[in-house]
Amino acid sequence: MADPADPADRSAVHTIGWLTLAALAYAGLAAVAQAEVAPAATYAWLHPLRIVQQVLLNPTGPTWLAVGLGFGLAAREAGLVGTVRGWWARTPRPRALGILGAGVLVATVDGLGNPYHRGPDLLAVAVLGWALLASAVERPARGRRTSGFEAFYCALVFVAASYGFTVFKAALFQLQGPKDGTLIALESAWFGEPLHRAAARLAAQRPTLALVADAVYDRMFHHMLIVSVFLTALGRAAVRRTYLTAICVAYLAGGVLYHVLPALGPAYAEPQFYAFLRRLPVRTNVFQSMLQRTTAEAVAGQLRVLQPYAYIAAMPSLHMAHETILLWYARASRPFFALSLLFYGVTAFAVLALGWHYALDVVAGIALGAASIAIAERGARRAFPSALGG
Repeated sequence: MADPADPADRSAVHTIGWLTLAALAYAGLAAVAQAEVAPAATYAWLHPLRIVQQVLLNPTGPTWLAVGLGFGLAAREAGLVGTVRGWWARTPRPRALGILGAGVLVATVDGLGNPYHRGPDLLAVAVLGWALLASAVERPARGRRTSGFEAFYCALVFVAASYGFTVFKAALFQLQGPKDGTLIALESAWFGEPLHRAAARLAAQRPTLALVADAVYDRMFHHMLIVSVFLTALGRAAVRRTYLTAICVAYLAGGVLYHVLPALGPAYAEPQFYAFLRRLPVRTNVFQSMLQRTTAEAVAGQLRVLQPYAYIAAMPSLHMAHETILLWYARASRPFFALSLLFYGVTAFAVLALGWHYALDVVAGIALGAASIAIAERGARRAFPSALGG
């Protein structure tokens, strides 16, 4: 709570939140940069939010979110069963049955409108609907308004950070040339052979491993949403906001850090090691071709639409930065931490085996994630607007 007697608590920074100011400044700098490197391009502002929508509507999306919900409720003091029993015992029967019925109705509408959701996903939609409605009904009106404001605020910061991140990424090779040779030379000197080559050989010898790596790499946003649901179900608002702050800090810093040592990544600098991917039905092929096209348009100054995230940049690995943050905040539940640790390990292998990053990119990404956590842990209290209890 803000202390009116404390002058710092009456400051504009505390009222607005330093994360808000950082995101606005970041977006403002990006707008200046866009005027120089892509003045005719428009930006797809709602695309970052559509990613969330895609996770929810795609097959297995609701099931995974329900898993995150279950782990979060299980990590509470009363446990999963105790939490559900407690809700059932203290909620009037008509209200409880109405909430359960509303969840079934939501799942029915989803099943009629979304041909991809069947069986477990429809059950998951019902469970998520029950949990959301039960939480909303139990909270006082002020709590519901605060939660709604927090969700709206996070969406705005996410959109602003995504815009800045995209502009700085798109401008990378328009401003300077790639330095992949430096990274390859360093790894050759330290390891004898760059680790991405060994990972690529292993994936080429075991195609199933490549398919698993591709599936995990493609689900970073799934993992992010699962951890978000987990922390929400855990019921620790301060921890959830610290986690959200760390994610935003990684985005804000990542777009700028790409310019310190710009690199294309192994798949573009050494494509001969990744020819095996063209024989496999992996989404990596689609993404890498698309990024090569959009980056070429950016370098040539021919961009007409700035697509969020859709440009090549390897150093540091934002994938590993995010996964480091997600792993750290999964610690409240041992089973959930074990699941996140497995995801973390496969992602580290995937970014090498699929040619997205060098080993040094991975190390730099982990360092960025750790630094983002440290900043968030120290400054999360003043990161959000004071109206949210920052």
